[in-house]
Amino acid sequence: MTPLVAGAVGAAYATAVIGIHRGSVWYRRQRGQGYRSLGWLDWNCLLQGLIPPSTSSESREALPSEGGTTPALLSRAPALENRDRYEALADLVRGTEVTEKRLVHLGFVDAELRWAHWLSDFRAHPRLVAAQLEEAGLKDLQSVYLFEWLQLNHFVNLVNLEWSVFRCKWRLSKALNAIGQHAGLFLLRAQASSMLGQNTAMVDDLARAVFFSKEDRLYLEIVNALPMIEEERPAFARVCQNSLERFTQGDDV
Repeated sequence: MTPLVAGAVGAAYATAVIGIHRGSVWYRRQRGQGYRSLGWLDWNCLLQGLIPPSTSSESREALPSEGGTTPALLSRAPALENRDRYEALADLVRGTEVTEKRLVHLGFVDAELRWAHWLSDFRAHPRLVAAQLEEAGLKDLQSVYLFEWLQLNHFVNLVNLEWSVFRCKWRLSKALNAIGQHAGLFLLRAQASSMLGQNTAMVDDLARAVFFSKEDRLYLEIVNALPMIEEERPAFARVCQNSLERFTQGDDV
């Protein structure tokens, strides 16, 4: 067999293997209906430190443009002195651009201003924000979380699928050891696994996310939006459904 023929056979074999793998991934993702809810953002993580929790009993709504639930930090009417800041952060969550001038006027300065500016820009300029986050150093939970979310939701494609996802999972595992076991990081790793059709690993990390979030409503809704969880892990699905009912009953009161 000539080198040319051997090369052609090898290329055909590699193409067939990749094709079979991609077909398997597609089938598993179809079972999970695309796993869309895994791409919802944990805005409680992203908004941490930008506004104090409210003690008001009056409920408010600020639904993220990516899907999901109103962040707990914005689910109650703010104190009077935080009202303007609340409205700006609610706009960020909804996907409305918030100008730097407005942020400065509201008292955002230095690192806080830079972070709020990234939250305003990451949807329209994901590559620029990801580069700036990496340049600033991925040392804290919020920056790691937003950077890896951008990687998974904007930069993974059919050409770089396996390489990009495996690198992301490796970085997330390092972050979980260095920063701590945060629900958002487990959610991202679950999303990464779903992109390769690794459903067992995905459900495992999703269960960890629910646990470390202390059954936060967002994570319960993410599970509830994935019907295949009931097939893969029925007991886990029922626990989440029961916990979610407590929130919905509270809404009806």
